[in-house]
Amino acid sequence: MRGEVWDICVLGTLFRARMAPLSHPDHDFDSTDFIRNNPYAEWYSNVMQIDGSATQAYHRQHYGAKFNYYDFVPVFDRESAKWNPDSWAEIFQDTGARYVVFTAKFHDGFSMWPSKAPNPTLPPDRVHATRDIVGELTSAVRAHGMRMGVYYSGGFDWTFKFGPIEKNADYETTKPQSQAYGDYVFTQIHELIDWYHPALLWNDIDWPKSGRPLQVEADYYNTVPDGVVDDRFGVKHTDFITQEYRKLDAIEPKKWEENRGLGRSFGYNRAEGEKETIAPGELIALLVDIVSKNGNLLLDVGPEADGTIPPVQMERLKALGRG
Repeated sequence: MRGEVWDICVLGTLFRARMAPLSHPDHDFDSTDFIRNNPYAEWYSNVMQIDGSATQAYHRQHYGAKFNYYDFVPVFDRESAKWNPDSWAEIFQDTGARYVVFTAKFHDGFSMWPSKAPNPTLPPDRVHATRDIVGELTSAVRAHGMRMGVYYSGGFDWTFKFGPIEKNADYETTKPQSQAYGDYVFTQIHELIDWYHPALLWNDIDWPKSGRPLQVEADYYNTVPDGVVDDRFGVKHTDFITQEYRKLDAIEPKKWEENRGLGRSFGYNRAEGEKETIAPGELIALLVDIVSKNGNLLLDVGPEADGTIPPVQMERLKALGRG
């Protein structure tokens, strides 16, 4: 896959679908206000712990102060039983996507495949989805002629180091670095590599040195010789560089990728609507601009727990297919 020209990618995530903080117009990642009013719905479990935040007030009003974030898991399992992976693959193919990257595990530590790695914090029925969502989607995506990649959060796992992240310094101090965590992520990433042979390995935040990042990359290439890795493993080697909600001003000789949501969030945010979602014409112009500068667009889709893609997002995907 190295050196191949890609046009567009769709990334989908299922968990966090019924939980949404209030949206916020900016993506100023260094701002304390951004942390407290984080538009990323997938950060719900972090923001709900910040005293005085709108997300905490929302959670207590709708679910109660004693309702744990991981108490959503049975709801998710029930709803995700309705999900049809082939319908997703068909939609993504119709947009012109060349590859799909799926969120296999986010910072909340919940796995979208039946991981056998024991988690020291969560009860067995809260560790991973009942369905093998990674495996089912992998089969569907490949059957529709696209390549399948996986996103994995190696830098944060809030089941090992809880936080919350409230200020900039917390981004570093909340990264777990213990040998136990290194062994955990090493086991999980090898499950993803060995079981699904992803065409792209997309790590986020960082990779603990105790998790042997260079060995992970070497084992990955030995298993998937034409695979690619992003620039977030904390080592010098990378096949492409990433930007988040930011595009480049000039042509970049090295392959790069902008990753962003159709709205202001990656996971489903029920507070988002037409106003918060990129306009169809603007989206097509963005794609053209990125591709003209040697980049790829990793465009996020945030579906509900049953796999339904919100109409406002479907409109944009159809526009890409027509464009």
